[in-house]
Amino acid sequence: MEQPLTSVVLMSLTAVAAGASLWAWRGLRRGREGHPRPAVSLAMALMLLASGVLLLGRWWHSGELTRPLHAHVDGLVLIASLLLAALLYLRWRPRMLMVSVIGLPVLAFLYAWAVCAAAWTYQPFQLESLTGVWSWLHLMGVYVGTLCFVVGAVAAAAYLYVHRRIKLKDDPASIGRLPSLEKLEGMVINSATVGFVVLSIGLIGGIVVLGREPDVLSRGGWMITKIVMAVVAWLIYAVLINVRFTSRFRGPRAAWLSIAGLVLIIATYGLVTALPSASAAEEPTPAAAVAPDEGGRG
Repeated sequence: MEQPLTSVVLMSLTAVAAGASLWAWRGLRRGREGHPRPAVSLAMALMLLASGVLLLGRWWHSGELTRPLHAHVDGLVLIASLLLAALLYLRWRPRMLMVSVIGLPVLAFLYAWAVCAAAWTYQPFQLESLTGVWSWLHLMGVYVGTLCFVVGAVAAAAYLYVHRRIKLKDDPASIGRLPSLEKLEGMVINSATVGFVVLSIGLIGGIVVLGREPDVLSRGGWMITKIVMAVVAWLIYAVLINVRFTSRFRGPRAAWLSIAGLVLIIATYGLVTALPSASAAEEPTPAAAVAPDEGGRG
């Protein structure tokens, strides 16, 4: 699928996601925490359909059916599609509508990021050094792990929102329509646990790359920085999945830790597009890095 068409579709999805987010937030502020707006649900369903068609179309157009992800933009669309499916599911769960509403701005951000990856920093993955299973483990570990962390961060933001409402002694009837703090904390920890395991598998793929191509580390100081950031993010989630065993990081602290971990992962993704020296290197699969390096990304 040609990049201009991909960019147009993604721009449209970004606009729809932003509009749905604003409309849903208006309903939330008017005290409709327990009543999903049909127009927002319809928009989300149409976005999910369009995202799936876009992803499958790009896969089919590539001619390499054994490699569903060919560039960073594909990974971002995959994350957005799976997040959208999760948000649609949460909209119809008892007392979980608010979590879905909080996730909509994140969805709009992912689509906007995908626009940048398609229109300005596009470059296909070059995974010749990884054969079959390692390619799948590395890419799926990175992107599915990131999806789990996004879900965890959305639940963490919802936790902070509900915690603040309770602390301010807001309308009891309104609070009763919101998810419990225990359920939200469980979502944060469970998402972090699954993401930690999956991301660890992806990082193992990065270590394999280092073993096969040790010269990767000599391609610029940005690579060392990227690896350090990835390891720090990994350690943050290692702490987060154990908060249930200690009172020091429970509650709001665990929520902020989850959000901080996602911010660090996003920063790691963006490192190779922000630094000129990163763009000069064409190796897209750095060792132990959260995002596969595409030398300019796409």
